[in-house]
Amino acid sequence: MNATLKQANVMAAALALVVLRSAAASAGEMLLGTVELAAGVTNVIDVAAGDTATVDTLSGDGTIAKTGEGTLRILVMDTQKARFDVQGGRVFFDYPAPRVCDDAFFHVDSSRAGALVTEVGDGGTNFVVRWNDVRDNGMYATNCLWEGTWRTNPENRRAFVSAETLNGHPVVDFGPMIFEEYTDAQGATIGHGASMIWSQACTNAYEVYEVISDTEDVAQIPVDRPEFNNTSDSYEGVSFLSYSKGRAGSRRGRLKANSYPLILAQTTSNNGWIQGCVYVDGEPTSTVSGGTVYGKVSAGEGFHVLGFTTREYNETQGWAEYACSLDSFARDYTYSFGGQRLAEYLVFTNRLDAATRANLQAYLVKKWKGAKTAYVVSALNVADGAAVEMAPGVSVKVANVSDGADLTFTSGAFELNPLVNPDASFHVDASATDTLALDYVHGTNFVNVWSDVLSNGMYAAASTSAWLPYLPDPENRRPFISSVMQNGRPVVDFGSLLVASHTNAAGYGVGYGAGMKWSKAPGTREVFTVASDTEDVDGLSGKGNIDAKEHGMAYICIPDDSRAFRGLLKSSGYPALTVSHASNNGVNNGYVTFDGGTAMTTASTLRNYTITAGFHLIDFQLTTALEPNWFGHSRAKDGSVYYRSHGGTRIAEYIAFPAQLEADVRAAVQSALRTKWFGVSKAQKTMKNLTVARGATVSVPWNDVAVTGRLTTGGEIAVDDLSAADVSVMACGATVSGALTLTDGATVSVFAPGSVPALSARTLMLAGGGTLALAGGLAGVEPGTYPILCGRERFSGSGGEWSLAPGTFMSGLIARIEMRDDGLYLCVAAKGTIFIMR
Repeated sequence: MNATLKQANVMAAALALVVLRSAAASAGEMLLGTVELAAGVTNVIDVAAGDTATVDTLSGDGTIAKTGEGTLRILVMDTQKARFDVQGGRVFFDYPAPRVCDDAFFHVDSSRAGALVTEVGDGGTNFVVRWNDVRDNGMYATNCLWEGTWRTNPENRRAFVSAETLNGHPVVDFGPMIFEEYTDAQGATIGHGASMIWSQACTNAYEVYEVISDTEDVAQIPVDRPEFNNTSDSYEGVSFLSYSKGRAGSRRGRLKANSYPLILAQTTSNNGWIQGCVYVDGEPTSTVSGGTVYGKVSAGEGFHVLGFTTREYNETQGWAEYACSLDSFARDYTYSFGGQRLAEYLVFTNRLDAATRANLQAYLVKKWKGAKTAYVVSALNVADGAAVEMAPGVSVKVANVSDGADLTFTSGAFELNPLVNPDASFHVDASATDTLALDYVHGTNFVNVWSDVLSNGMYAAASTSAWLPYLPDPENRRPFISSVMQNGRPVVDFGSLLVASHTNAAGYGVGYGAGMKWSKAPGTREVFTVASDTEDVDGLSGKGNIDAKEHGMAYICIPDDSRAFRGLLKSSGYPALTVSHASNNGVNNGYVTFDGGTAMTTASTLRNYTITAGFHLIDFQLTTALEPNWFGHSRAKDGSVYYRSHGGTRIAEYIAFPAQLEADVRAAVQSALRTKWFGVSKAQKTMKNLTVARGATVSVPWNDVAVTGRLTTGGEIAVDDLSAADVSVMACGATVSGALTLTDGATVSVFAPGSVPALSARTLMLAGGGTLALAGGLAGVEPGTYPILCGRERFSGSGGEWSLAPGTFMSGLIARIEMRDDGLYLCVAAKGTIFIMR
């Protein structure tokens, strides 16, 4: 067992070794507890091969350098600014499970990758062969295939992975209780569902917690078969607490029409449970009332988190301490099987205290019935041979991934989005409509509050107070949603810089447009803004009280004491981007990138740079930090007179950073903004190898993806354009939302035994010929390597001329692989466009 954490101050290039020691939860696991990342410090965590280091809570805004061939497991991220440099092994983003789970006698969880050993049947059903304890302690559950006269065809009565998920997690389905095809006219020889027997029985179970649901047919059986409607002791619901040699003290209620059986039924043999307590979705439900045992607990339709505790020693009632025996799933002593779906199951040989019990139940409710766990990571660098993975139901958004990363996603959801950048100090986006608090008045959607998309509590609010003679009628000078969109997305309009109807004869009392003030003025070193002047700014000079001394609106939101103004208004044209000013050397001596072009200094080229009409992307890189706190506001001083102006601008998106960005991060943000708001400059993200397992999803908005090594997929990839030279199809149902390009000489490999593989894409592009490598498993098709051929003539049938010229096939689909009399076909369009391989 070997896990160490080192802190390396990058600025000083000094290393200080900090070894965190804790009791291991199991062999090969080191518990690191809470890890606080210091800003500007690289924390080196080394985990030896075969070991796992678990971080309970990660906080702060430093960098983790993961070394060693072992696994670093992250349970809670109380930060959005952590960076990961994965130099070896893997980083596994998990959901937090309470420590009590490690103390259970038996713990199975269908969401855990590798816990379920499955076998795909002829009909495509993913049968569960074995369900392993998640702690890798050798315990497991396996199917009971014993065949009796009452249970025919047991091999098809196995449990299977349900087609439905619960909060994004897979669940195990034990099939319905009654199969019509195996039931005779008298209702005998019933084909029951599945059951699983544990490898080791628990003879002293005191508490059990499970996430479970009846199947729909349980409530329908008495309707479809009235003979079973509350008439026979032998047709009760399948017990949620199962024991193959008896009732496990937990007999379910009888079947009743249009209802689910009671969880506990009153019998003389189950006082151990019935005089205990049942928790339904975390709420205690007493099974004893006034000294009389009732046991009438009903959870109803759907999944529930159930907790069972046996009775405790009670001196007043004369009850003895009680424990039960458990050794199977989805069965009852009456030899009925199935009828339920199971997600997670924990058995304890001890009683839990109230706090521990509440913690466990809260974990199960949140995981299976609550919101998904979502993490945000600032940057991710993955070296060759290293991997990043996520547990099911865990999503990770990353602002930047290094080019050439080797990424593996066995489960969960991953989003690579440079605009989800937690390093920003303030980020508003007009297209994120849920961040806008609106007031709809006479057809205008006024903006009262514009919240930060980072959910850090910051916001901008419209000023609705009168300001001397400069801002009359403030309630109608609020910003509003523009009637004109930018690239199909809404923008916020701050109104005109001059409203003639509010200007008096002396030229004062000008009704300026709107302004918004931030809730906090953070130090800022780099700003990206997608903004536009309003049309009246062009040629405004000389109108009302506006003269040549009036400055244009600043794109950097300027406070009173730190100014970085636009150029002076002119009789025609828009003011220059920036001007020299004693208080804004941070701007003048920095750099400005305009619409993604070459970075220019304001001191030289931008002082007289005239902006054209319409929206632009402007990136300001400042040499000193400013503290902006306004939108749509500017102030200039001529002698002792201050000129205040509001409005005159429209803003689509605005991102402020406390420090200048690295070049690759800056390029990613610029590209994403230009793609989003202008439909241009889409960047290509290069990955060495990309593996997306069945059930996993990878989303890459605003960028194209090029895989230079191998693309292995059985999951979903959401990207506009994906190119690869080596493609492996691992399962049915793999999808690419956009275009899939197979580069010249591409190899398509198929590894999906027992099923027909399918990889769909909106568009398929073939740059040249290639090969299809088939591992086997398809009826009538021999394993081997087949050429993908491209010719010139139309294919006219068996033995005739054929061809498929290299190019693009719109609405194409790699739908299936077929063996026909004249060759092996890789079908790529629903109406018959094909590649021919012989």
